[in-house]
Amino acid sequence: MKLRRLWIASFKNLRNCEIAFEQPHLLNAVIGGNGSGKSNLVEAILHILLDTYLNKTPPFDFHFEYEAQGRHIKLSAADGRLRSIVDEQEMLISHFTRRLRDGEAQVFYPESTFAYYSGDCDRVRRLLKRYNVSFRRFVQQSEHDNLRPLFVLSTNQQARNILLALIAHRHVEFLNRLGISGARKIKIVLQSPAGFDPEKDEPVLWGTLGKVGKTIAALAETADAEESRKEELPKRRDSEITGYAFSETRTYTFEEIMNPEQRLWKLAARLERGRDNLYLALEHLAVRGILRSVEYELIGDGDQQPFNFDQLSEGEKQLIAVIGAIRLTNQRDNLILLDEPDTHLNPQWSWEYPEMLDEAFDSTQKDRSTVLMATHDPVVISGLVREQVFLANGNGHDRSNFEHPVRHPRGQGVANLLCSSEFFGLPSSLDKKTQVLMDERLKLSLKETLTEADKQHLKDLNQKLEILQSGISERDPDYVEFLRQKYQPEGIGN
Repeated sequence: MKLRRLWIASFKNLRNCEIAFEQPHLLNAVIGGNGSGKSNLVEAILHILLDTYLNKTPPFDFHFEYEAQGRHIKLSAADGRLRSIVDEQEMLISHFTRRLRDGEAQVFYPESTFAYYSGDCDRVRRLLKRYNVSFRRFVQQSEHDNLRPLFVLSTNQQARNILLALIAHRHVEFLNRLGISGARKIKIVLQSPAGFDPEKDEPVLWGTLGKVGKTIAALAETADAEESRKEELPKRRDSEITGYAFSETRTYTFEEIMNPEQRLWKLAARLERGRDNLYLALEHLAVRGILRSVEYELIGDGDQQPFNFDQLSEGEKQLIAVIGAIRLTNQRDNLILLDEPDTHLNPQWSWEYPEMLDEAFDSTQKDRSTVLMATHDPVVISGLVREQVFLANGNGHDRSNFEHPVRHPRGQGVANLLCSSEFFGLPSSLDKKTQVLMDERLKLSLKETLTEADKQHLKDLNQKLEILQSGISERDPDYVEFLRQKYQPEGIGN
């Protein structure tokens, strides 16, 4: 999916908001201060796509133009009425939304819309929940049971399942970044779904159909061991016991991964043949209330002792939940919506983040996909060109602007981006106390004649600042050299 143009009349703090994606790149970053509307922009796009899919008009007027799967689409809403135009031909919105349920034949949306929010977003979760209910009903039909979801919402809480899937499907390059080579003592615990009746439903698959039933069958056939525990439950009618049913808990165990013949890899291969993967399969089970828990130990690189998933840092979990999940869910045509996915990353990973996003797609996918990312991190945008960056700012209370910067972030350096009024607008890249000392010394430098007290104060400042030592950062390297020459004691460097 390639975004082209979006206008929103009024949504949260977005007012008369217009943004044009004139030269679409894979990665597009939106930066701005708190309350600038950058996160609301990401949410609004998801709102438009989900509400339209559900044949519901979003709670705001909009015009949205994009390209998906070779089609040029224009969606709009005014006065509570949705309208759709496909390849410059108007189409009844009822027909448009019905075609979105055509499975592989649908060509009006990207094949995958992936969303990640670093914080809580209940409105988005409620929207996704409605979609998941609709999708679950859809894939229970045998003719649709191989379809993947159009929308995926990833969270840090899902990182445990995502990481196991990355190991199972052998995403070695990404795992190397984390220093992980495998897993062992893997246990996947399922429980029979609500409403299961052993007298009426098929007992092995608990009466499930479609992807859920196929996932249970795949686990049963590939696990090293299976344990079952049943609990008898009385059936009641008007407080009288009329019979007994049971609730069943099953534990599927997979041993340590050592070679391609291992069971977990066989499970992954079987799911791939059904155009699925372990992450999405576990999500199918979770939506149905069947997945109870996933536990395993991780094997690190070298001689490191096995360790539990909970020992991973929040940054590692966030990287797994975003980059790892994108690797497992992307299709030929994708829209990726990310709200501050870099809040827990170390500077090295922030610096490499655009590269990691790029590596998650092949060349064909890059030409047909867009990543829209709201961020506060100057390190992440430091390698981008101006067309990839949108500056979010409000113009009073009547207009929200999203415009490209005048200069390219690429080549400026992180310190300059932090201090540039165009980007983050910090008064200095130094800490506040050091900057006060620098300002005091600058004031002294402007005096034509220094008193003895001034000279002593200057000496004290130079000692504090250690001006000839490396490590003090200034915005302008020419200014640094000027300071070195001006304050270097006589006899040093001559």
